[in-house]
Amino acid sequence: MRALIIDDEPDLRLTLKGLLARLGWEAATAATCTEGLERARREPFDLVLTDLRLPDGNGIKLVEALSQEKPELPVAVITAYGDIDTAVRATKLGAIDFLTKPVARERLAKLLDAVPAPTAPPPSHEADPQTQLIGTSAAITAVRAQITRFAKSLAPVLIQGPSGSGKERTARLLHALSPRRHGPFVAVNCGAIPAELIEAELFGVKKGAYTGAHRDRTGLIASAAGGTLFLDEVAELPLPLQPKLLRVLQERTIRPLGGTEEIPVDVRFVAATHVDLAAAVAEGRFREDLYYRLAVLVVDLPPLTARREDIPLLAEHLIQRIAERDQLPPAPITPEALAWLQQQPWPGNVRELENVLARALALSDGAITPQCLTQCTRAHPAAQPQPVEQPPQADEPPLTPERLRAALAACGGNQSRAAQQLGITLSQLRYRLRKWGIF
Repeated sequence: MRALIIDDEPDLRLTLKGLLARLGWEAATAATCTEGLERARREPFDLVLTDLRLPDGNGIKLVEALSQEKPELPVAVITAYGDIDTAVRATKLGAIDFLTKPVARERLAKLLDAVPAPTAPPPSHEADPQTQLIGTSAAITAVRAQITRFAKSLAPVLIQGPSGSGKERTARLLHALSPRRHGPFVAVNCGAIPAELIEAELFGVKKGAYTGAHRDRTGLIASAAGGTLFLDEVAELPLPLQPKLLRVLQERTIRPLGGTEEIPVDVRFVAATHVDLAAAVAEGRFREDLYYRLAVLVVDLPPLTARREDIPLLAEHLIQRIAERDQLPPAPITPEALAWLQQQPWPGNVRELENVLARALALSDGAITPQCLTQCTRAHPAAQPQPVEQPPQADEPPLTPERLRAALAACGGNQSRAAQQLGITLSQLRYRLRKWGIF
């Protein structure tokens, strides 16, 4: 079992951590309301212990926020004798109990005994950085609250937002918070699969359906049974395929290519697009009935410029993640560099910010400074939104299994670097790995 201690007194944090350890609990700590709330949102905990008086806010507000966002997470408050009335108020807002300072071991043990043991492993999003939505701005807080509500439903969700704003991450968070979190999450980039292959990829193939179909092959929809199917760049779906997908949404059955029977499927559909899907409907590029089937619930992701106050926290999180991913020592970033990041236009949103920080981390000898970031940005101007897969240029060899293997070997097996070297997205690279059986 794991607890989060939120208190601005280092001695009390250390004392509580020691008491918890002797009672068989692990513990993490935070010194402020903001830090504690952020850790509680992104990490797995079985209990939160928070002081009522914190440097940047009232613990009551933290209790209220966690009660709304994570109602399954027990919160207890720590208070001085003079704050008993406030502690009682906290229990009315969702806290399970309160402890008075100094915290007695016996009293803490009784509280821990009353904390319910988890009935299932914690949702994967809490341990998986790929599902985190970092930030404390009103914009991203509203998105997180929306996702928490939508996760409980089985209705289709449409995620809209500019390129690089975190649509796949949002889809993974929806899945990880949902009752289907122990089932598969299958991501399909609708723009990365050639039009002539996408039906077979989605619906599967029966043996003998066409020349070369020597065995049955399960499609991606059936592969997501019991879980979530994520249709990224859904606006790129070929028009002839759209009524077939509509039928799956309506009837909850599929018919593999070459098959004669309808097969029931139990899948939740989450779709994403960076284009105005309603405009695509008006232009005849997307079926109106399919649009309404997919957009039962809608999440609108803000561009990074709409939540600039999140950039410092986001940058520090990304630096840590990039360092772990690329096996580099994490570099500190100066306050001036964080301020510089907040002033940039970021047309590529979070993805562009991550790329700039990855270059800065690879090139910096010490702290990341504005000068370092300026050089990285000038050397690699922001990419404009492109079709997901561009045809090869005249001087660029076509993407083949051999070329993909060579790129992976040159990058030491790092898929992110290999994708950058090949000029394709990570999801495109992973799709090719699966298609060609390269592991």
